[in-house]
Amino acid sequence: MASSSFDDGSLAARVMDSCICPTFAVRSTTGAKPDFLPRRCFSELATRDAIKEEMKPAFKLKPLKLRKDLIDFTELRAKKVFLTSLLVGLNPQLLVQFMKRCQKTGFDDTKLPVGKDCKTDGLDETFKNFNRVEKRNFYMHQWTFLAPEFERGVYGYLFPPGTILPFFWQDSIRVSGAFSDVFKVKIHKDHFKKAPLDVSLFRVVVHAISVNCVKTY
Repeated sequence: MASSSFDDGSLAARVMDSCICPTFAVRSTTGAKPDFLPRRCFSELATRDAIKEEMKPAFKLKPLKLRKDLIDFTELRAKKVFLTSLLVGLNPQLLVQFMKRCQKTGFDDTKLPVGKDCKTDGLDETFKNFNRVEKRNFYMHQWTFLAPEFERGVYGYLFPPGTILPFFWQDSIRVSGAFSDVFKVKIHKDHFKKAPLDVSLFRVVVHAISVNCVKTY
């Protein structure tokens, strides 16, 4: 996770306090602690007022329309990018500069995840002012906000390496074959598109072929 040097009351600190460490054992390809932020926390933490508060120190001399346009973009299209940037540790001035470049280049949440060198399919200008450490940190921290959502009746999922699966219970009974493992897990309720009322239905069988593919039944 990000450095513990964040102020206790900062948005970055509240994000870290709200993260959950899953119990599903997938070998990390990022080197980062595999915490994820439950989906409900996005609306609770990344509010319009919270975004304004983080950007406010850099907005003193900015025109009102520019401020509104950037806040609208961040709130409606780039909350995950914004929160990732906070965990990278960008100060308000650098944060606003980065989010302005994101707005200019069209880099929003739909463009995540980025590769290890923050390659963004022709949008390299977005990260042009990031040094190597900041690029690496952005790559590592983005996974905190990219835990996938599951839907009943959909059985095959393909995830990129580094994906943190929102599974916080795992059955000790595991059936292993030549190419896969099969076992039961429990999915965090925030990560169902339509969560069942019966919590026992959160348990699913996972057929793990590799870190790139997970099938649920």
